[in-house]
Amino acid sequence: MFQSISRQYLLSAVTILLWAVIWSPAAVRGDQLFSNTGFENGTWSGTYDFVDTDNATQLWTLPQLLPGWKTATNTVWVDDPSRAAEGGRFLWLDPSFGPTICVSNTLAVASSGDSSLGLVSGGTYSINASYAFFDPGDPTAGDPMNSSFEIYALLGDNSFGLDPGSRIDFYFDTGEVSPWTNGGTGSGLNWYDANIQFTLGDVTGYDYMTFFFSAPVHSELEPSRGVAVDNITLAAVPEPGSLLLLCTLGASFVRRRRS
Repeated sequence: MFQSISRQYLLSAVTILLWAVIWSPAAVRGDQLFSNTGFENGTWSGTYDFVDTDNATQLWTLPQLLPGWKTATNTVWVDDPSRAAEGGRFLWLDPSFGPTICVSNTLAVASSGDSSLGLVSGGTYSINASYAFFDPGDPTAGDPMNSSFEIYALLGDNSFGLDPGSRIDFYFDTGEVSPWTNGGTGSGLNWYDANIQFTLGDVTGYDYMTFFFSAPVHSELEPSRGVAVDNITLAAVPEPGSLLLLCTLGASFVRRRRS
């Protein structure tokens, strides 16, 4: 009988913890702040001329057609479940000289307040992105050239726009392009994962923060051949104190039921 009661107490404690996580603030749950993270949603149109006309298509830049994101002129929206990192669609970022705005996402910032409404000064966040080095002009990767992938952000205000001096560099990687080989569930490209965690500093005087994901060319001697991206996410990192509080509440509940 004691074993049965102990199991009942444990089940009750687990239920309370789950309930607390579900109904706790977004900063504790780590809610997703970007929408359409896998580029699966949006109005589909365009021409069928991206490498493989049987498996992929492209959409030239029309920002209103890709909800949640702003894309640059030569960004390509690819529909190919056999090569996507997840789902059926991803983006290919066209390289050009300098820090190219290939695809970006903008969120509101505040010096204090409810973190579920945007980014808050002092809050800790995690960025995750899947990326693959690929050149549609060299689908067999016969010419072993490198590509570059970069993640950075700029702060801005509604009166003067983006502030170049506020740039925050989060991630940079280079690697040889991978071949456009067939193989289900994303094995046709060599996908990598970028995982970054950062704490937002003082954002007093700014209204928003724009995150850029690009395939930059730093110089003519360091060319990039383009990058495929998928599953770009941004979420608040649960505060240790909040998680500790939830665990303490659960433990207290168990002790109270045992007494």
